[in-house]
Amino acid sequence: MEYRLERYSPQHPLPESIQKMEVNETVCHYCGVSYLIHREIKALEDKILRLELELKKCRDAEQREKELISRVNSLQQSLEEVQQQKETLHNASTLNEAQLESRNKELKESRTHLKRLEADIDDLNKEISLLSSANNGYKNENSQTKSKLKTVVKCLQSLKIEFVSISDIAEENKKYANQKVKEFRSYLQQIIAAHQTDLQQMKLKNFSLEKENNELLKLKENYLKIEKDSHVFKRNADLADQKLKNLENANQLNKQRIRELEDKLENYQEINHQSVMEGNQYKDQLKNMKNMVEELNCQLRKKEQHMENLLQNSQIEVHELQQKLHAVRRECNRVQEQLSTKQTDDNEIKRKQQVTSTLVEQLRDSEKKLRSEIESLKKERDMTTSAHQDQILQLKNSFRQKLEEFENSPLKLETVLQKERNNHILEIEKLKEEMSESFHMSLEIEKQKYQKLLDKYQEDRLNAEEIAKKQVASAVQCHVEAINDLEELLSSTRNTFTENEIALKKEIDGLKKVIKDLEKRIANSDKAEEDETTKLNLELAGKRQELKDFESKLKTCNQQLEEANCQILNLQKTVHDECKERLELTESLMAARTELLQLKKPLGGYNKIAGKTEWSMLSSEDIKNPPLTTQSDNHLVHKKLDLQNFHNPQPTLRTADNLTTLSEPLKKSSNVQNKGKVAISNPRLATTKPTRDNQLYRRSISEDRRRFLALLSKNP
Repeated sequence: MEYRLERYSPQHPLPESIQKMEVNETVCHYCGVSYLIHREIKALEDKILRLELELKKCRDAEQREKELISRVNSLQQSLEEVQQQKETLHNASTLNEAQLESRNKELKESRTHLKRLEADIDDLNKEISLLSSANNGYKNENSQTKSKLKTVVKCLQSLKIEFVSISDIAEENKKYANQKVKEFRSYLQQIIAAHQTDLQQMKLKNFSLEKENNELLKLKENYLKIEKDSHVFKRNADLADQKLKNLENANQLNKQRIRELEDKLENYQEINHQSVMEGNQYKDQLKNMKNMVEELNCQLRKKEQHMENLLQNSQIEVHELQQKLHAVRRECNRVQEQLSTKQTDDNEIKRKQQVTSTLVEQLRDSEKKLRSEIESLKKERDMTTSAHQDQILQLKNSFRQKLEEFENSPLKLETVLQKERNNHILEIEKLKEEMSESFHMSLEIEKQKYQKLLDKYQEDRLNAEEIAKKQVASAVQCHVEAINDLEELLSSTRNTFTENEIALKKEIDGLKKVIKDLEKRIANSDKAEEDETTKLNLELAGKRQELKDFESKLKTCNQQLEEANCQILNLQKTVHDECKERLELTESLMAARTELLQLKKPLGGYNKIAGKTEWSMLSSEDIKNPPLTTQSDNHLVHKKLDLQNFHNPQPTLRTADNLTTLSEPLKKSSNVQNKGKVAISNPRLATTKPTRDNQLYRRSISEDRRRFLALLSKNP
């Protein structure tokens, strides 16, 4: 329910000069009611506005508490979901235990089957031992024949190797000799061509040197002739001598090179002749070796036929043994396949347990985050409530101080109130914006966190799938290799089987321990969750009590508002009644004045006895124009009155909410005396004898009336 008053805005408001008057100047000392009562009503309306704002704050607090309750409910729902997830995990663990038990049973059955297979293998081994003993006899005979054949074969092989090596050597020597001959020929041709070119060059050089010698002789003769003329020709002669010496040295070096090349040609020719002789010898040896090889090949063919017959017999026996081995291999493969399936099942169980453990850790992390968020929200709520309470107390104190300071200056109050209202509105808007921004930011952060978690979960899932595929491929390859190597690993399978049994027992014991640890952890987590739920229930009970307290406070505020509204209505009624009484009194006073004037009118007029009577101060304008009365409560006009001439002003009481007077209202007496006397309820005015005090009091009333009428005439 919203309590609102109908506020009145006057059509003809009072001027600022009257509105800025002090409270003592606007109060009627006769009746104690202010002439500016409309303004006081407005002040009360401002107070009502403040109370309405406080109500709005209280209602906003209720909404916030509702939001907090909704958040707590959501957190409880999340806790319930976590509990459900834990229950599902517990059920999954029970299922895993059942699967482990079934797998253990299967392992026992497989062990019994393996024992049977081992017995069969022992029987087969016995048969194989008998066959091997028979085979050993055949092998001894074969070994004797083989030893004889081996010697022959070794001789043949040695001869073959020697023949092949000799033929290879001969071919290599042929190739090498041909290559060397070709190289020598090409090299000799190159050398001969180079020597021919060198000889031609040397001939040309000798020819040029002879020409130069002739020229030098001529130059010498010329130089001898010109030595006497200048020293320049001497220098040229020295240079020419040096050139001659250099040319002679070069000629000698060329001659030495020609001699060396001729020696090399002779050596190469000798080496070529020797290589030709060796090639002829090798050809003769090759012919002899070919004949020997043909004879040996004939002998080998005969022996190979005999060996082939023996090998066919041995191959038949080996084929029978291989068939038995294949049967044993098939049974071993079956056993290995069963073991591999069990290992894959165990790996899947382990993987599921790891996934469940990761999920439990994630749930714990989320619980911790939720707890931290709840604690932060509680702290923020406590901080906000304490801050709001401090602000409310500060505002109350400041409002009280300002009310006390500005009771005599209402315009300042209004300006300050407007400023504070504007500031309050701005602060509320800022708070709303900040709260909305923080809420959006927190939502975005939470979204990003959950997106990261989802991305990580998807990446882990993809990596796990890839790893599984790789493991499957590697397992397939390993099985293929194992099938090829089973012949060699039959003896080692028993040892590996026992080792695998021990490892499986250890793994099963470890899994049982892990399951026990998980059960203990789940029990501890359940206990912790129960403790947290009890704490949350206690906090909810406290919040409900706080809600009840706030509701009681709201009821008290509503009651105070109703009381204030009733007081305002009573004030309006009292003002209305007093105004009516004033109008009636003014009418009775005017009637009494007219009657008294008619009765006490002197013979010579009012000019001779001016100032003697009480009513001589009244002017004709006052008589002709009696004080005007307002037609309605809303058009009451309050003017400035000089009330300093009152000797006995009636006391007034002022409170923070309203203004009450102790003055008794005037009442018109129903019985008017014959000579125009007026009966008044006030005991001071009810005396029949005109005393001096009564005369002064009436004079002050007449002066006040005159001033009041003058102000009305100035401000119609």
